[in-house]
Formats: sequence, C-alpha cells, structure tokens
Amino acid sequence: MNGSTDQQLLRDYAEHREEAAFAELVRRHVDLVYSAAVRMVHDAHLAEDVVQDVFVALAKNALRLRDCRALPSWLHHTTQHLAANAVRAKVRRRAREREAVTRNELLATESNPTWEVIAPHLDAALGELSESDRSAVLLRYFENKPLREVGQALGTSDDTAQKRVSRAVERLRGFFARRGVTVGASGLVILISTNAVQAAPVGLALTISTGATMAGTTIASGATATATKTIAIPTLLKAIVGVALAAAVGTAIYPAWETWSLRRRPTILTHDDGQATARLSIAGDGHVVRFEAPGPNSFLTAVQIHGSRYGMPTPPRKDFHIWLCDTNARVIADFPFPYSRFQRGPEQWVTCETRPTEVPARFLIVVGFNPTFTEGVYVSRDAQNSGESFTGLPGQTPRAFRDGDWLIRARLDQSSSVER
Repeated sequence: MNGSTDQQLLRDYAEHREEAAFAELVRRHVDLVYSAAVRMVHDAHLAEDVVQDVFVALAKNALRLRDCRALPSWLHHTTQHLAANAVRAKVRRRAREREAVTRNELLATESNPTWEVIAPHLDAALGELSESDRSAVLLRYFENKPLREVGQALGTSDDTAQKRVSRAVERLRGFFARRGVTVGASGLVILISTNAVQAAPVGLALTISTGATMAGTTIASGATATATKTIAIPTLLKAIVGVALAAAVGTAIYPAWETWSLRRRPTILTHDDGQATARLSIAGDGHVVRFEAPGPNSFLTAVQIHGSRYGMPTPPRKDFHIWLCDTNARVIADFPFPYSRFQRGPEQWVTCETRPTEVPARFLIVVGFNPTFTEGVYVSRDAQNSGESFTGLPGQTPRAFRDGDWLIRARLDQSSSVER
C-alpha cells in the first residue's frame, strides 16, 4: 500500500471502496492540508473542520479524480476554497480585523521578513499561480519531493521541473514585492521549506479516514435513500468526529492543567477595531482592558497582544506579566511570560496561552512590561475609544486611556464541566 501512487490509491477506493487505500491517502496528505488550513483560518479548531471537509470532498470526488496526476494541488485548491467559505460563514468580523492588521505589517516590513510576516499571505500567493506552477512548488518545497519525482508527477523532465519550480518561486516573490515585502528566492525557499508544513494533531488522520469513508459510502450506495437519511449521515459523521477529536486532540492542548468536557469553540473578546494607528510603551505602568464574559463557566485560555520588542537585540532574561483581575484591580491570576515572545521590528499579534482560569462576569486584563531604555515592548492602539482601555497596575485604580483602545484581546473557552 505504501508503494502505491496516489492515482492507484484513488482508483482502489473509487472502484472497490477500499478504505485502507483512502486511509493511506489521508496519512500522506493530512499534514499539508492541515497546515494550509491553519494558515488560512488562524484557528486550530476551525482548521480541523476544514480538513474534514476537504477529505470528505475527496471521498465524494474519488471517481472523478482517479486519473489526477497531482493530487496535492487539488487538495490545496480545495482547502483554499473551503477555508474561505468557513471564514466567511463563521469568523467574518475577525477575518476583517486580521486582514487590516497584517496589511499594515506588510506595508511597514523591511527586508529579511520573518515567517510570521510571510505566512498569512502565502496561500493567497499560491492561489495566484497557475496549476502547473502551484503543483511544482507544493511538491518540491511543501512535500520535499526530489526534482525527479516532481517531474514524474507533472509528466515532464527533471530540467523542466526545475524551471517550473524556479518560475513559481519568482512569481511568489513578485506577489510579496507588490505588497512591500522584499525577500530573496533562497530566503523564501528556506522559510517555506522550514515552516510551511506542520504536523496535524495526533489521531486526526485516523478520525478523518473513518468519517470521510462513511460519507463516501453514503454517496456511492445511497442513491435511493430518502433526503432525511442523506442529511442524517453527515450529521452523525460530525458527531463521531467531534468525539474522536476531543479524545485525540484535547489532551494535547492542556496536557498539564485540566481536561475539558463539552468544549465549545473559543470566543475572542475585543474592543479594538483591528486598525493599529500608533504604538506606546508606558514606563512603570500597565496596559489595561476591561472585558465582559459572554456567559457563566467562561475560562481565560489566552491573551493576544499586538506589539513588538525594542531595546537590545537579545531579549532580556526576565518575564513580563499578564494579570487577570477583577474590576477593582484585585489579582485573580498572574501569568509570567518571557520577553522573547515578542520580536523586534514591526508590531504583530502575539498569543500568550494561559492555564484555563475562570473569569468573573466583568474582569480586567492587565499587561505590565516594566520597560526601560534598553528593554520593553510597544503595544499598539487604534484611533477609536470605547471607554474600556485604561492604564495602571494591579492594586491601583485604573485610569482612563483616551487615545484609543489597546490592541489587547482575551480568548475565552466555555465549558459546562471541568475536571481538575
């Protein structure tokens, strides 16, 4: 089975419903699809849904795709389409905010960009390539295939494959150059080869293989079934996949803290409009934002800060602090993080994951960097003012900040029961 080509596996599944063949296809390509989905939707939970939908689509279209010579290209294109639908349907407002923030980062970026600058726009750049160029660069640098195998997959010689890969890289460079990011071909290749594909959560491939083949079997053999039955199977699939993912993935998220049951997707609380218009470092003081929990049993799991480090090139061997406080600035929890979380250069979003901590109905997030001339962090602000941003430290009465809202957000998860 491992020695079979993608085409052979697709034929085995499409013509003989061999689930082992489909499972092998998922094993081969799940990391590629998951990594692309994460970059596109910026949400691990939503990315898993997209991955499931992509492989369900593969199961449904296996017969039509059995002669496909470059399956990774089809998978990437389908991931891009389904991820866009997911973002429009579920995270429309957050997607607009991210787009505005990353656009400002790109415009302000100097040469030698980091992966964090390239990643949010990589998939859009790939989408502008022709199918042959996109297939070439995906096979060469995302799946690390030698040129001989790239040529075989595309039906060309090694030399032609090399030319196609080089052309694709140049077009990617042109895409970023039009957005103010200058990067050399070798630098871009290193960034992509090193960072573009990350391992999907443990157990995800097995879960998808089982669920997607169930859906494919329903399509193939259920032509005479009623509409009610046709709708019921995908619903059951989602339920099965949800339970399996909770078992396979949930413990990997909070391995040393708590096991969550009946988890919901996280809620991002924000007062900013996503437009970073200025930055500020407050010496001896803190950046404070007041939030209201969306309901009972809400747990703080991360704080997102838009900022950048300044001072010495090497980050100080110290911690900054994020405090969860009640509205009287009394500390509920203290979360230290190393300054190395922030990079020098343009401001960008940094996510600081905390141990899950239950929040009251109204609460404060206080971020203190204790900056000096050589160490500290700039925090971005927007131009609007909601009245929910302040300055101060724990134990102090917060003072109103009237120059906009801090770009500081709280990520909450809700659970009906928590096992400690």
